[in-house]
Amino acid sequence: MGKLRDYVWPLVREELDEFYEVLLRCYKCRYCHYVFAPDCRDERFVSICPSGDRWRFDAYYASGKMELARGLVEGKLMWSDNLSHILYTCTTCGACHVWGEFIGRCYPLFIIERLRKGYVENVGPLPQHKALRDNIMKHGNPYCVNSTHYSMLLEDLRGVSARAETMYFVGCTTAYKRHEIASATIDLLKKLGVDFGVLRSEKCCGSLLARLGLVDEGAKLLEENINALKEAGAKRVVFSCPECLKMFNDADRYGLKKPDFEFLHVTQLLEEKASRLRFELNNLDNPPKAAYHDSCYLGRHLLIFESPRNLVKSIEGVEYVEFLRNRRNAWCCGAGGGVAYTYPEFASWVAQKRLEEAKYIGVNVLATACPHCKDNLLKASKDFNIEVYDIVELLSKALKREGGR
Repeated sequence: MGKLRDYVWPLVREELDEFYEVLLRCYKCRYCHYVFAPDCRDERFVSICPSGDRWRFDAYYASGKMELARGLVEGKLMWSDNLSHILYTCTTCGACHVWGEFIGRCYPLFIIERLRKGYVENVGPLPQHKALRDNIMKHGNPYCVNSTHYSMLLEDLRGVSARAETMYFVGCTTAYKRHEIASATIDLLKKLGVDFGVLRSEKCCGSLLARLGLVDEGAKLLEENINALKEAGAKRVVFSCPECLKMFNDADRYGLKKPDFEFLHVTQLLEEKASRLRFELNNLDNPPKAAYHDSCYLGRHLLIFESPRNLVKSIEGVEYVEFLRNRRNAWCCGAGGGVAYTYPEFASWVAQKRLEEAKYIGVNVLATACPHCKDNLLKASKDFNIEVYDIVELLSKALKREGGR
């Protein structure tokens, strides 16, 4: 009789060789290369894999990585540092996974994660990743800031408890790099009358390390945060960062018991509450014509597509335009999977491709719901005359008064 994992794959498979049967299921349909054919609207915007589109060798697409994995499992290839560029230019956007799972049941993202874990175990982490790991384990975040001091948020946190049934998990990038998102979120939650708290010693959720193949370190950080939230009396946890939300949501994949908290992205909570408020945006330099950029982790990974869109559309005075590549077909911002830290020039190239699409559809405001997306798109936007905001920032700017009057 077969093992349990033979019947519930790929959910409980852990090692790369346990995915061998899955690797054979890839029949090179190329759906990991391009937008799903019926959804193609313009030949200039049909690519869906950033690393494949940049380097054009099959090894940089999911189809090629499946072959690399098969070669390693069969012993025809050996682990070496020659694999590093192929493995770590993947943004883990999940576009290949959506269509691979749907069409061939071959789960490319699971394979890529195991390849990275195997690389760390057999070759070792890249020098940049060692530095990131050391910074995170020492300071609790990748930015070398003492995690007990939210210096940018001290004013915002006045009157906010460190204990509550609803806890706002700020996240490293939101707290230390894009703190304007945290400020706007705290402001809106207060105005909506949400009784919430914020941990004063919050650490990195562990997602970045886990995505880089440093799984044990990532799991350790996640466990520490879960315990801190339990001690704070949390029953519901709200996130600005989709990667943080995804990490908590996948706790059982890292050998941890999934906590009993309710997990929400902030756009989901705001969509529930925002009917009490009126939003009107007329204080930008130009009449706002806005598009929503789907965060890969919020969209393809967590399947939250409509809440952010509904919030942007709720703002009076905004003309909403949809990207040609949207929802499951969305083009990545370029920051995910550790790419922004490892290959920043490539991350910028990916962001510029998204901004070219934004320019083509004629928008002057780009809204997203992820601090990493905002940061990477903002840095690349200088030559495009496009303003980049997190949705929460737009709502904060547009807030009028309660009651919709």
